[in-house]
Amino acid sequence: MDFLEDDWVRLVDPLPGWEAYEIDLRAALVDGAPRVVGLRLEPRPGASLDEVVLTANRIRTFPLAALAAAVYHVTHLRPSGLTDALEALERAARELSAEKGPRAITTPQAVAHLYTRARAAGLAPRAFVCEKLNISTRTFDRYKKQAKAMGLLAADDSKETDQ
Repeated sequence: MDFLEDDWVRLVDPLPGWEAYEIDLRAALVDGAPRVVGLRLEPRPGASLDEVVLTANRIRTFPLAALAAAVYHVTHLRPSGLTDALEALERAARELSAEKGPRAITTPQAVAHLYTRARAAGLAPRAFVCEKLNISTRTFDRYKKQAKAMGLLAADDSKETDQ
């Protein structure tokens, strides 16, 4: 990482799946959690148009949460947070790495992940997932059914626990 002006950080090593871009980030605490509050994606010199086209699906693969934590730790908690930041960046890179490019997280996978986290925390999973993904309860039910069919959630999970 290179430090830029006003707490901006430039990722020096290319992010897997995002090698065609120069990436600058700025992070801050928002509602008690590190969040990206500034993002600049610039095509690297020599990158083709095919490599730099941004689609909604491609943007969904960008590891904002991991990068927000890493950048916030580096810019606000250095040097003690440096190890955690590097680990967060490595984790983000591993999540993106796949044999044939970036791995897109499907909505049923996201629902299953958030649903499991909410239940473990003792929260109402349906409300939690709907709020985090900004989806309706009907859409939640559809994605939860798909997640069960994919084996991401237990098939015997009852609806009463969703409330």
